[in-house]
Amino acid sequence: MRSNSPHDRDSPASAYEPPRSTEELLRRYAAGERFFPEADIPEGSSLREAVMAGAVFKDAWLSFVDFRGADLRECRFEGCNVKCSDFQDTDLRGAVFIKTSVEATVWHGAKVEGADFYEAFAYGSAIEDREFPFGRFGGSVA
Repeated sequence: MRSNSPHDRDSPASAYEPPRSTEELLRRYAAGERFFPEADIPEGSSLREAVMAGAVFKDAWLSFVDFRGADLRECRFEGCNVKCSDFQDTDLRGAVFIKTSVEATVWHGAKVEGADFYEAFAYGSAIEDREFPFGRFGGSVA
């Protein structure tokens, strides 16, 4: 039997509305929500130094977002678009980027120990560099 809870990771409830701004996203996170399917955060938004550890983003649009200095430990990005986003000095330890587009992103100073970029994509190709983002990309996927 399928749940209609917004926390059902297979499909959002029909009444569920994804967050459409950083303010709404942070307010809902602070209220205890952790699963954000189809979140659509406007380009140029800032989540700089935000604490969102353990959040799950599925099929979300987070392109051209400033995540600098954010706490995104154990976050899950599944089927998302984070193109052109800035992850400088972000804590991404244990984060997962499954089938997520990461081209034109910046990672300098990010903590990525234990992060998983399996099946993440850059420019239409799966990333196979086990040292991503600091291997051949040197901290920037430009």
